[in-house]
Amino acid sequence: MKRYLILILLSSLLSACVEDTSTLKVSLINLESRLNVLENRVAKLENDTQALESRITKAIVERQSLIVSDLEEVKKEQLRLQERLEDLSYKLEGKEREEKSRKEDLLTRVSALELRLKRIESLVQPSNETAIQNDTTQNATSNQTVVQQLEVQKEKQTNGLHAEKSTPKPQEKAKQQEVPKNLKEENLFQQAYLYFQKGDYRLARSYWEEYLKRYPKGRWVGQTYYWLGETYFKEKNYEEAIIYYQKLIDLPEPNPFKPKAMLKQAEAFLQLKDKKAAEIVLKKLVKTFPGTQEAKEGEKILKGLK
Repeated sequence: MKRYLILILLSSLLSACVEDTSTLKVSLINLESRLNVLENRVAKLENDTQALESRITKAIVERQSLIVSDLEEVKKEQLRLQERLEDLSYKLEGKEREEKSRKEDLLTRVSALELRLKRIESLVQPSNETAIQNDTTQNATSNQTVVQQLEVQKEKQTNGLHAEKSTPKPQEKAKQQEVPKNLKEENLFQQAYLYFQKGDYRLARSYWEEYLKRYPKGRWVGQTYYWLGETYFKEKNYEEAIIYYQKLIDLPEPNPFKPKAMLKQAEAFLQLKDKKAAEIVLKKLVKTFPGTQEAKEGEKILKGLK
């Protein structure tokens, strides 16, 4: 009987264990299923997070590249504006320098023209007085004689010579200034320079003037203006010398004789007691041709004028 009861008890226990095991298996399966669902959701969330991070990173990179590009454009625009500003400043300074240089040139020309006008007036005034005296005394001479007297007087003032008693004959004067027509450009210039070295400034001048007529765009036009000025300077006709020096200075192309002409022009103004005009020319010489021997001499003269 006891065995029977024990068997019944054991069987009931076994059946209960079997039921519990089945329940546990079902629960375990459910848990595994739920775990798989959760894992899938986590994986999906991780994928979504990675995708979101990738999109955010990409957006940040694109935004940064746009910002960098905008900054570079701003820098380029700033450089362009700065270059334009510098260019405008340089052009403005250039115009100011040009205007100042033109003003100085005009002042020099005006001074030269004033001196020339005074010289012309000094030539015309004696002729008017002579004409009046001839009319009042009824010892009138012909117009040709008056012109000859003026020419003689002009030559005396130009050459710085004392008045001569006899007037040179027009034929002899024309013969003295006659220039051979078969001379080439170089020979014509050299022949004029030879006469200049000999001290025959009138004949040298006639050759150089003929050179300018024959070769207005010749190789030695600038030098010709300079040496014409020198012939007048040697004769102490400083007004005419200033005018010819200025013709060389006004030439647009560079010329090695320009600083020489400016220095001699200033010296001519000083000879005429026009210190203001001389100072203007010397300052322009020092500024335009710095470092040259003429500029150094000009600086010394400027110091002496102060």
